[in-house]
Amino acid sequence: MAVAGRPGGQRRLQKTVSRVRWLWAAWLLSLSKLVTNISNRVACLAWSSAPRHLAPRDRYLGWSATARRRNIRFIAYNTPYLILPWVHVEHLASHLLGRMVRMLPGEWQRVYDHPVYFAETFVDAGRFKGTCYRAANWVFLGYTPAGARTIRRTGPIGRSNRCSAIP
Repeated sequence: MAVAGRPGGQRRLQKTVSRVRWLWAAWLLSLSKLVTNISNRVACLAWSSAPRHLAPRDRYLGWSATARRRNIRFIAYNTPYLILPWVHVEHLASHLLGRMVRMLPGEWQRVYDHPVYFAETFVDAGRFKGTCYRAANWVFLGYTPAGARTIRRTGPIGRSNRCSAIP
């Protein structure tokens, strides 16, 4: 796997993602990976800090507001994950997720100088099934309203997101 932070890597990652992904801005401020084989770009993955308030996660972990404030920095959020449209390899998505989860603690420690113990993600339930996360042994935590990370309202906003995590 090629690290996007190497010379030219971040630019190549942004250029690749901006051509094919509707949520490309999520990769701008995160721990990013551009996965390549010998000669082609294959996938783009990125990790960032976790959303502060996430009811399914807090219930799963048994966190109070105090515990969340104290421990939120130990959680990584898998931003939108992209297998490039021209790549057709069976089981690639779950394989890459598994590899990234194994690499994540060391990379996070190197970049942010503290450990990470838990990873989470959202899958837009209206567009995707999240099969690769289930195949990579991620646990379904529940549903959360789409847009809840940035819009402070009560009730559902747009489509619902599946929240999944892996300890």
